[in-house]
Amino acid sequence: MRRFAILLIMLLLLVNIAGFVLATQEENAISVNTQENNSGEDTQIQNQKNNSSEETNLQNAIKSHHIELTPGQVEKIKNIKNKINVYLNATECPENCTCSGSTVKCWLNGQRTMTVVAGKSGNIIVQVKGVNASTNATLYKSEGKLYGVFKGNETKRIMTPEQVQEKIRERKQVRWESHNITLDEEGYYKVQSKKKARLFFIFPVKEKVRTQLNAETGEIVRIRNPWWGFLARDVKETLLGTSCGTVSPDSRDECCVNKGYDVWDAEAGECIFSEE
Repeated sequence: MRRFAILLIMLLLLVNIAGFVLATQEENAISVNTQENNSGEDTQIQNQKNNSSEETNLQNAIKSHHIELTPGQVEKIKNIKNKINVYLNATECPENCTCSGSTVKCWLNGQRTMTVVAGKSGNIIVQVKGVNASTNATLYKSEGKLYGVFKGNETKRIMTPEQVQEKIRERKQVRWESHNITLDEEGYYKVQSKKKARLFFIFPVKEKVRTQLNAETGEIVRIRNPWWGFLARDVKETLLGTSCGTVSPDSRDECCVNKGYDVWDAEAGECIFSEE
């Protein structure tokens, strides 16, 4: 019993010392470590200097997925009949949608159904395949695609909540407990998640993770773990069949379309939106 108490005290001292060291390092750090790890520091993936040319090429391919919409395309998308926010509690409904009180249900590409509900704080809740996201941004649905209008009146085609969740799970295949998703007015999804881990490789814990994604490209631009993350080991979970890269090459485009994307990008190794 005495040995166990001594061991416990030593572990607590180790945690306190590690916390002090990490706090000091964060205050005095001149540059941010850009490689994702469990140290709890912010990961700026878009600025990282990775020694692997393969990783660099992948990031460049993802960034190239940005689509510039022409003024004519923007005008067509922002037709009042496509504006989802307008029809909440209204008598009319967007094309290929049904409306009932404060709920709008629309059909998207990939045989998906999107439900939009008015929130309590002027926001709206978007749900696709059981995954929710909250936003104050103005949304439009045009030709089975979802668009948002963001800061600077910039219109972008955006990913839906279940696509965001899938991106995170593909990136880090661990056992996730939950995802709280918010689409901000800058055009980024901010996700607060909980994943299962074992502290000191022994004690089961739920580790909070904050992730930021580009709503248009799906690029993960920041991942932040708790400071004590390096003391915990993730509970791994292998996800089979989530990526269209696991199907035969001839079926990958079809797989992407079924997920609400346009085509499979062989260079980036993922589904993407194509030019309008």
